[in-house]
Amino acid sequence: MKGGAAIGGFLGLLVGGLLFPIAGLALGLAGGALIGKSLGNGVDKQFVKDVQESLTPGSSAILFIVSRENTGVLINALEPYEGKIFQSSFDTEVEEELRKSLC
Repeated sequence: MKGGAAIGGFLGLLVGGLLFPIAGLALGLAGGALIGKSLGNGVDKQFVKDVQESLTPGSSAILFIVSRENTGVLINALEPYEGKIFQSSFDTEVEEELRKSLC
């Protein structure tokens, strides 16, 4: 759980900082930590391993949580940037927990 909350907090900080500069940092960190904690062990371990192994010094990763209906739109929008795209999904319980956390 601690790792999930830390990852979620970092992602929240990153997204919050990009979207809502000052106030968003605090809100993004808190929201990201909540999401990370909610996900707990719901993230596929092989997915995490694949992303970790693809990162080299000086590189970065951006993680998006999108609905299944919007996956194709996001992938099409990212294709011109020549990055690696990894895709995974959550099981139904984790997805419901995530929805509750965001409402």
